[in-house]
Amino acid sequence: TDLALGPLNDQESKDLILQTQNPEGQVEVSDKTLESIVKHCGGHPFLIQKLCYELFDNGNGRLREIRPQDLALDKQLVGIFQNDFEGIGTKEQSILTHLYWEQGQALSALVRQTQIPERELLSFLNELEKLGFVLEENGTYRLRNYYFAQWIETKQSMLLEPKGDTSNHKVIKIFLASSSELAEDRKEFERFIYQETKYTLQNKSIFFELVQWEDFLDAISVTRLQDEYNKALKACDVVVCLFYTKVGPYTAEEFDVALGQFRDTGKPVVYTYFKEKPLKPSEFQDFESVLQFKKKLKEIGHFYTTYENLGDLKHHFGEQLRKLFNV
Repeated sequence: TDLALGPLNDQESKDLILQTQNPEGQVEVSDKTLESIVKHCGGHPFLIQKLCYELFDNGNGRLREIRPQDLALDKQLVGIFQNDFEGIGTKEQSILTHLYWEQGQALSALVRQTQIPERELLSFLNELEKLGFVLEENGTYRLRNYYFAQWIETKQSMLLEPKGDTSNHKVIKIFLASSSELAEDRKEFERFIYQETKYTLQNKSIFFELVQWEDFLDAISVTRLQDEYNKALKACDVVVCLFYTKVGPYTAEEFDVALGQFRDTGKPVVYTYFKEKPLKPSEFQDFESVLQFKKKLKEIGHFYTTYENLGDLKHHFGEQLRKLFNV
């Protein structure tokens, strides 16, 4: 009989990382890195061991901090997730895809989105929890580990890629520039572009391709990584810049590059958005950079838009897409 090993809880994950049962002694790791490993691996024993192997520093015998490239998918993980995904039914696949795009959902919302009756949906969710795909916390369901979420994202992107004769398809590249403080806004914007593309590809033969810094790895270039961003930016049709509590030097550089390219060639079209939300006392430290940047925009005659919530951002930019590309 096969023995099915389910996901580990947080304490079991930490014991595995620290090797608490090892007679030769525990592995040394900072609390921050320990929590990060637990969070990214979601209790998956193989993922924990694989990531720890990447992080182990033979020089000092401890686990170093996680770098972005440590979390990249490789062929082995792609194969594992592909097999796991193909091993479940189409309804379970649909549930997992919805959980990726919504970043966690209550049961009632999942019922509406998947059109699966509540009792049947609960049965599927319980099984997906046992298999380690899903985690339920306070009535909200989400994907359990970061790696599988990456794989779902890659799979959805592949499904959206134009197939067959693409001679009549128009690809619109949209570059998204912002600092990491707006990570949730970036992810929501990505979901919005995905939803728009599902419609426009089918009805207008237009494919919106989102380009953002998460798509790049430090290892891809021997030159300054920002140069790679700027090169990709110049090849885009639209650039969207998001700002909140600060204007970082790299995002400001991306704006300048985009504006210079527009003046030289007529594209990309540049849209600038500032999030308006009450700031915490600690967030005022860099806000002067926002005020100075707004002053610069006024001086050069570039109009910006403010948004209070993500609904505002999606509505305004959606209107601009429709005007620009007749969608």
